[in-house]
Amino acid sequence: MTRKTPEPGGIADVAVGLPVPGTFHYSIPPRLRQRAAIGVRVQVPFGKRKIVTGFIVDLPVSSSRDELRELVDIPDPEPVFHAGQLPFYRFIAEYYFAPLGDVLRTALPAGLFKGTHPVLAITATGAKMLEGPLLEPLDRRILEALAGGEELTVAALGKRLNQDVNREAQRLVRWDFLEQRFRLAPLTARRKYETVWRLAPGQAPADAGAMLSHRAPKRESILAFLAAHGDWATLDQIRQNAADPRSSLNLLVSAGIVEATDREVYRSVGNGLTELAAGEVELTGEQQEAVKRVTADLRRRHYRPYCLYGVTGSGKTEVYLQLAKACLDLGRAVIVLVPEISLTPQFLGRFVKRLGPVVAPYHSGLSDGERYDQWRRMQKGEARVVVGARSALFAPFDQVGLIVVDEEHEHSFKQEDGVMYQARDLALKLGTLRQCPVVLGSATPSLETYAAARAGRYQLLELTNRPTGAPMPRVEIVDMRQEMADRRKRKKKDPAAEEEKAKDKPGRKQTSEGRVVSLALAQAIQETLAAKEQAILFLNRRGYSTYAFCLECGTVLQCPLCDISLTYHEKARELRCHYCDHAEPPPATCPNCAGVNLFYGGMGTERLEEEIAKLAPEARIARLDRDTVRGKNDLERILSGFARGEADLLVGTQMVAKGHDFPRVTLVGVVDADAALVLPDFRSAERAFALLSQVAGRAGRADLAGRVLIQTFQPDHYAIRAAVRHDFPGFFQEEAPRRQRLHYPPFSRLAVLKIVAPNPKIGVEACRLAMRAARTITDPADVPGAATLGPAPSLLHRVQGKYRWNLLIKAEKPSGLHLLCSRLTVILEKERFPAGTFRLDIDPVTVI
Repeated sequence: MTRKTPEPGGIADVAVGLPVPGTFHYSIPPRLRQRAAIGVRVQVPFGKRKIVTGFIVDLPVSSSRDELRELVDIPDPEPVFHAGQLPFYRFIAEYYFAPLGDVLRTALPAGLFKGTHPVLAITATGAKMLEGPLLEPLDRRILEALAGGEELTVAALGKRLNQDVNREAQRLVRWDFLEQRFRLAPLTARRKYETVWRLAPGQAPADAGAMLSHRAPKRESILAFLAAHGDWATLDQIRQNAADPRSSLNLLVSAGIVEATDREVYRSVGNGLTELAAGEVELTGEQQEAVKRVTADLRRRHYRPYCLYGVTGSGKTEVYLQLAKACLDLGRAVIVLVPEISLTPQFLGRFVKRLGPVVAPYHSGLSDGERYDQWRRMQKGEARVVVGARSALFAPFDQVGLIVVDEEHEHSFKQEDGVMYQARDLALKLGTLRQCPVVLGSATPSLETYAAARAGRYQLLELTNRPTGAPMPRVEIVDMRQEMADRRKRKKKDPAAEEEKAKDKPGRKQTSEGRVVSLALAQAIQETLAAKEQAILFLNRRGYSTYAFCLECGTVLQCPLCDISLTYHEKARELRCHYCDHAEPPPATCPNCAGVNLFYGGMGTERLEEEIAKLAPEARIARLDRDTVRGKNDLERILSGFARGEADLLVGTQMVAKGHDFPRVTLVGVVDADAALVLPDFRSAERAFALLSQVAGRAGRADLAGRVLIQTFQPDHYAIRAAVRHDFPGFFQEEAPRRQRLHYPPFSRLAVLKIVAPNPKIGVEACRLAMRAARTITDPADVPGAATLGPAPSLLHRVQGKYRWNLLIKAEKPSGLHLLCSRLTVILEKERFPAGTFRLDIDPVTVI
């Protein structure tokens, strides 16, 4: 690619969609200058003969470089984002120490980014060799396939020649008979068009009919329909009046009687579970007060953060709907964030039913094309409310009037790879930029949010009762220590019966059949079924058995790429790693000692479903986890079926734990409340309390009383005791002093330097460097509260074949933390370690 001296007004500052720091100046060729603007997508040369996608972020009048490479193309007629969004993107890049191009790749629809793929082309040397007799037969065939100037990938070339040519192609590249070039891959998101027809202007049906050379009933029927329709008609509309009309339409267009054009259409994404949405209800006094206070800031265009703390079922969604309607009435747009895709169908259905087609869904469950369509709807003003997961925060609205973050405590608002941003925190930043109120809603607010509300930095709004007057569900603890003791007593009394119960499928040993579901929970399930009511059973582990090992030598069946045991999936008949997705068939014998006694232990949702089916054979059971939600419509199918009463019991992971509203659910069973508590993380108690409280809140939400059974080996833990009482303030009073003593959030700010290496040797060297650098930057006298811990191996030391360590960085205030991280980054960038060795995670949700 040639370089040219830039002309005045012909320079573009481009952020490329790659994890590289900085932006890059390019010369704008005269043919593209009229279309060059901030926010447009461009194709630019980058590196050796490589073309990548980027975006213009500035149009400087001059450049420090004398010669610049030229833009290759501007493929779109208008910008993808507007200049007013750039300050937000730049803040994200600065705060999270991420390249601006990486931020844009995260914020914008994924389908807009064309990757590059290598292709092969014949060189002049190769063409000359074709004239001689010295080539091997396969080499000659390869060169002849490309002799006409065609460029092919290795795979396409092999397919054309009907054999694998990878090794030969690489050799011909080394000999300079072929060259490798990089070309843009096809877009995965593009506008969708459909052809429409209408009667040509000035044509009357009678006159048009006279122009037909002979009687043609189908064409006459089409003309009559188009005349009556009076507007552009789709092929489906015309088919209702004439079968197989395409050929007749082509003839009519050729005759000038009918005209055709292509118009943009949007792919159908559905409207969620609108059949489950309730109509508008009368607000309680607390709801009215919340709506009144936030609406006042809406009208004044005033930024203010609100913590909407309401018990489960207290009507927080109704408050959101009332505020969204008020915002729309003022002519401004609304952003509503939900933490899980599993919450979207029912939540979206309520918004669509109340607010109409101005609502757009936006989440990773949509295809690239569907997300691009929704982006364009928002950009064109056809959609004014977006409901979706964290990526919905980047909606291209020019006038945002309200931002809502539902279940704001959820850790899924934190991106764990790429640009590791926290959507809840960025919602607050966007609120300051747009001067609009931000509502953070939850029945179990994060400690950071609740502490800010108590300190007066956020406004606290409380919903303490359910609008229906229904009481909170009764929560009971099942002490599994006593349960296990009682089982041992029963086994002594009747060992034959217990042995019969423990029998399992031939060829595999398992844990005992009755081990997970207690007698109390089993009895509660039977009572619920007898009353023709529904129950939800929660177990936050999927699969059938969560580990397997050899009883003869003790070898654990582990993932070859990760330091984690493989999970057995019964339906798929495979062992699978839930971190890297490695899968293998279950072995007949131990891979270490060839022993035949393999023990499959632990329980996931798949085995829980089987156990419940044995306890209650008459029950209709549905399961909701990542294994059952594979297809695009599986989630809505399972949830809507359960809502219609097609299943009596819903077994699932945390996908069933929050946000759902099923009036006939009167029983919730928490099968294992201890799983979250045993994690070595400072947020483990908070996470356990929130999960237990949220899943408990699914019971008794209508006229029927609710009951919750929590199975635990730690009945005296303060998080479990608080969940039993539905007492978030009480939990806060217990947890906050513990955090304060150890200088953890909300009493300090955290960052984690993640160290990733392909082998332990490189990793240890990187850790030593990081430790020395941390000692250099850490001075409590300079930065209040400055401290570093580690580096230490991560809880899962090896994931996807790479070894991981964590260095924890603490400071009292965000400015101090940012100063420490900036100093650390400067030191580490000077060292020659592979790209990706060091990554900063600002405000992490976990430190394990």
